[in-house]
Amino acid sequence: MYISVRVVLLLILLNGCDITSHINQSSPSERLRKALAELSAAKTDYERLAPLGRAGMACVDLDQLEQAGTYGNQLLHLSKRLFQDGDPDAIHKGNIILGRIELKHGKLPIAKEYLLSAGKMNGSPVLKSFGPNMTLARELLKKGEHSVVLEYLGLCKVFWENGQDKLQKWNIQIRSGSIPDFGANLYY
Repeated sequence: MYISVRVVLLLILLNGCDITSHINQSSPSERLRKALAELSAAKTDYERLAPLGRAGMACVDLDQLEQAGTYGNQLLHLSKRLFQDGDPDAIHKGNIILGRIELKHGKLPIAKEYLLSAGKMNGSPVLKSFGPNMTLARELLKKGEHSVVLEYLGLCKVFWENGQDKLQKWNIQIRSGSIPDFGANLYY
């Protein structure tokens, strides 16, 4: 029986399990290997969405930027092909991947545009529960780009119903000049 990644994530959330300890232990190479195995085993285009995102993020971490771009673009195109308005989770992750690539290429304005595009989602069960991926936001904060990250948090406030307290806390920390500990939101 096939169970979607979203259902598994929701079950983890409801049961209070800490998945970050498992995710943090995986190296980018291991995450890429697992994502590629999932892609290979996928029987439908829908089953390809989540592993494409994980593969793209791992490739950025490994500085395999051309391959990361391929995965990010495939994710966005597949999402739009499968769903009339696109899959919010796939669009969110695809924009994060492509923004991280542009940042690594030194194209700060384009990276900032991708961050804001990642936040312009109506939400999904996953985004509403777990919230946004904060990897690109953290990388931009390290470059001193506080205002765009604060704008991103404002966009995320619209869909992240369960994370209002975190968003407010992060907002305060960023305004005071620090980079928050985004915890699990660096891995979703």
